[in-house]
Amino acid sequence: MKSFGERIADALIEDGVLQTEQLQEVMVQQKSQGGRLLKILLDKSYVTEQDMMVSMGRTLGTPPINLSRLKVVKEVADLVPRDVARNHHLLPFAKLNNTLYVAMADPLNVLALDDVRQITHLEVFPMITTERMVLDAIANIDAQASQGMEEIIKDESVDIEVSDTPAEEEADVTSTDSSAAPVVKIANLMFATAVKDKASDIHLECYERSMKLRYRIDGSLYDYPPPPKGMQAALISRLKIMAHLDISERRLPQDGRVRIKMAGRDIDFRMSFLPTKYGEKVVGRILDKTSISGSIAEIGMDPDSMKIFKDALDEPQGMILVTGPTGSGKTRTLYSALAELNKPQYNIVTVEDPIEYELPGINQVQVKSDIGFTFAAALRSILRQDPDIVMIGEMRDQETAHIGVEAALTGHQVLSTLHTNDAASAVTRLTDMDIEPFLTTSSLSLACAQRLLRRVCTSCKEAVKVPDKLWEQLRINPKEEAAFTFYKGRGCDRCKNKGYSGRCAVIELIRINDDLRKLILERTSAAEIKTLALKQGMRTLRINGILKAREGITTLEEVLANTASDL
Repeated sequence: MKSFGERIADALIEDGVLQTEQLQEVMVQQKSQGGRLLKILLDKSYVTEQDMMVSMGRTLGTPPINLSRLKVVKEVADLVPRDVARNHHLLPFAKLNNTLYVAMADPLNVLALDDVRQITHLEVFPMITTERMVLDAIANIDAQASQGMEEIIKDESVDIEVSDTPAEEEADVTSTDSSAAPVVKIANLMFATAVKDKASDIHLECYERSMKLRYRIDGSLYDYPPPPKGMQAALISRLKIMAHLDISERRLPQDGRVRIKMAGRDIDFRMSFLPTKYGEKVVGRILDKTSISGSIAEIGMDPDSMKIFKDALDEPQGMILVTGPTGSGKTRTLYSALAELNKPQYNIVTVEDPIEYELPGINQVQVKSDIGFTFAAALRSILRQDPDIVMIGEMRDQETAHIGVEAALTGHQVLSTLHTNDAASAVTRLTDMDIEPFLTTSSLSLACAQRLLRRVCTSCKEAVKVPDKLWEQLRINPKEEAAFTFYKGRGCDRCKNKGYSGRCAVIELIRINDDLRKLILERTSAAEIKTLALKQGMRTLRINGILKAREGITTLEEVLANTASDL
């Protein structure tokens, strides 16, 4: 029985677009070098994608469609998310009653057809086209969306209020109504979309002939229809005005803050402007006060780790360090800890750059390096303010680290962050910053490392069989996990077909005890400190991640992608 590729090749010969000798040559090449028969025919230019589409459609009994000659309505194309359409090389182009007509490069892809039915809740009628036509049609639709964005938002009412004064000052806010200029509405629409889609960052980028708008959602960046290139200068100026920055300065980076009120919530955006070749790149970090939990119990630690963390917090003095890369949730963990410690009997002071979230009842100090008010300078003044608890946004230099250690040694509780890969490396990082080991052993009470893993969408989660290769990459014996069921998100409307919705934290903790202090005094490596901590029962980031996967909270793929292998 002939394979599918051979059947299509025969049809190409019958249609007079392929020679028998060419087919024989390609089949010899396939047997010796491998590969797909139809792809080799295309690569050697013996047939065109258009020829292949027609012959394949005749063989399968599926009508062909030439998307290049068809005007696809954006509302119909939007029935299937762009990432799904690109992944499956398909595009909805017409809808009649309860039937959706879909152009597909591979109409035999039953998984793609099932995805479209699940997303749209419509009957699907596939028609055959080429991959290139699908990708070109999607690009044209997105380009039209960009060009028409100004017209679209003429009727777009964005229900947000924008503060007309700097975020650190108290003031009434001004409502933006539907009669505002288009550039104002585009800016407001960007902020409103970020809040609605639960993004953590907005990225606006400038290129030679276009702009690019992306949102970071659950740690990953996703493309959105960008503003027109012709509005670039006006839009960036508008964003600078909202952030109370100098619109005439385009040569130097600038940082500011925008405060909006949306659906009764006060939301701050930390804005950064960076000059690039074709304009300024803008990034807005969303600082939503409602996302700060009032308890460390909501961070997601297991009961044993929670007890260790709380015991360290209950001590009257000592230093707690939370480590991890940028965007791993370190500051949020410290804020949650401060919220729990925020009691009338404590004088709590923070020094930050910038102040990300405002916490009532806590004195928060903003660093201003341009006038010499650095972390170290702020800390010296803070220690004269009779504090009980001090939070340092980040230990960036030797001077700040020395003052923080001295504060922990003189009866204060100090919380701070460091940029290291794991908890054990926090100890060696202090040594690298010229902190003597005997000072580290006397001051450091707890070192943590943290990562954020995407949560499986609860609306579309389903049990999956874990591939053998994944067990091997995680260095796990699958027999040990046989009693557990692992899950993955299929993709649905709620999660925008990503399979994930939200993120959870995984944390490893090292409680500094006498045995570890001996190693620190001997200036041993982070690997030796970690080995001893493991013997004493420490659970690493990877182990805690696997436990989360066992509970169905995240996937093993997320654990592999975001945690390092254990010793």
